[in-house]
Amino acid sequence: MYIYFMKQTFIRIFLLSGIYGLFFACAEGTDDPIDTDSGFLDGDSAADSDTSLLQTDTSSDTNTDSTDSDSVYNGWFTDTEPPFEDAALHTFYITITPENATLMEENALLEEYIPATVSFDDMALGQVGVRYKGASSLHYCFDEFGVRVDEDRCKKLSIKIKFSEYVETTRLFGLKRINLHALNSDYSKLKDRLSYKLFRAFGVPAPRSGHARVVVNGQYAGLFAMIEQVDGRFTDRHWPDAGDGNLYKESWWTELEEEGWREDLKTNEEISDVSEVLSLAHAIQDSTVSNFDSTVVPYFEIEHFLRYMVVDRAITNVDGITRFYAPEASTEPNTGHTKNFYIYQQEPGGRFVMIPWDMDLSLSYPDDFTDVNGVPDWNEVPPDCYTNYLIWNGNSYTKPPGCDHFHAMVVQNHWNEYVTAGEAFLNGPFQLQQMLDDLNRWEAQIADSVAEDPNIIPGEWNWGVGELRSDLTQLIFRFRNFLSEGLIVNSL
Repeated sequence: MYIYFMKQTFIRIFLLSGIYGLFFACAEGTDDPIDTDSGFLDGDSAADSDTSLLQTDTSSDTNTDSTDSDSVYNGWFTDTEPPFEDAALHTFYITITPENATLMEENALLEEYIPATVSFDDMALGQVGVRYKGASSLHYCFDEFGVRVDEDRCKKLSIKIKFSEYVETTRLFGLKRINLHALNSDYSKLKDRLSYKLFRAFGVPAPRSGHARVVVNGQYAGLFAMIEQVDGRFTDRHWPDAGDGNLYKESWWTELEEEGWREDLKTNEEISDVSEVLSLAHAIQDSTVSNFDSTVVPYFEIEHFLRYMVVDRAITNVDGITRFYAPEASTEPNTGHTKNFYIYQQEPGGRFVMIPWDMDLSLSYPDDFTDVNGVPDWNEVPPDCYTNYLIWNGNSYTKPPGCDHFHAMVVQNHWNEYVTAGEAFLNGPFQLQQMLDDLNRWEAQIADSVAEDPNIIPGEWNWGVGELRSDLTQLIFRFRNFLSEGLIVNSL
């Protein structure tokens, strides 16, 4: 508890600084779309200069690459192919008119794309769609009239670029969209990248990630995390023989109505057949310890899920699928809202798998919920599932993950297999020196860009990187203890 208090006290010393309104300020501050000293053309000229640089795709979204299914977790999508090469630090040059920058501010809560011209390094992509992203951060940072809150965390916002918004065939190395995350909650700016790599290294399909510089109308807007979009292209690549299935975002197994699953469907929306996922959700809620494996596991990739949960618990992913947000101090068992994940069915009749999302609050010690606020961890089925726990400095409530029926059934039926997988993770990707090597390499890669970022205090970043290194040692020790604690089942 003392360690946690000292961390929080130190963090509060810092104040983030930077330009107010990333796009708005850049659009107002210059009439020159791109700094001519950079050697890059402005938006109109770039689009006209060399059409061979324009990435287009006249094929369908069906995967045509020859990917060996036996090596699907270790192939092209690791960190060797553009734009996510581990050794590269790319730059996005965005040109947006003052009028469109104003629209982007005023309509931020609508998350609608606004026209802009983008180049990726020296590759002109022409007109694309850009918008701010991040449901919770946008609702915090903008009022109902589209006026941005004058707070440090709102000066640099995450961005989504849709390359195919205006020219359907435009792609960036096969990608239709890309996410540029501001990383305001991560002082090290490295947690997303390391977390996703740990998932992928342990056989869990997860977005590729890296870092990128962003220049808006000739003005450096800062360093961002560059995160692959989870969409139909993503599923095609990871499941080349079953990549055209239904992809859902943040619908959990407690959702028992068709409309709820349809609202969160991200592929095959025109067909909108959610009957199979709805049947599985009902089967999960009707299952018991004795019949879970016979009624649910045949339709769900349980081994994959155990690997997912190994990484999730090892990196203390406090804002993932073990967090069930509740509106008040006491609610019914098996309720609460969880987020930051996708569910994918490997085509009709195929098994369901889970995909992680949004890792900037991971890899911290102590765990803000379990270690600090006493929320029972994933290995415990609590005796009381009506009482919720205060979190986020008393601003929210959460229900323990063991009060969720799906989690409780998995833990009680597969704890021994989970421990075996956890030990493999400790002896494999979750080894300290491997992770430190990654951090050292990435720290050197982004150091100059961090120093130039108007929204990052270099001393704060140096502290954050050092704290992450220290936390990794503690997290390894913590996860070993977690596995040794065993399964804790209290009568409900």
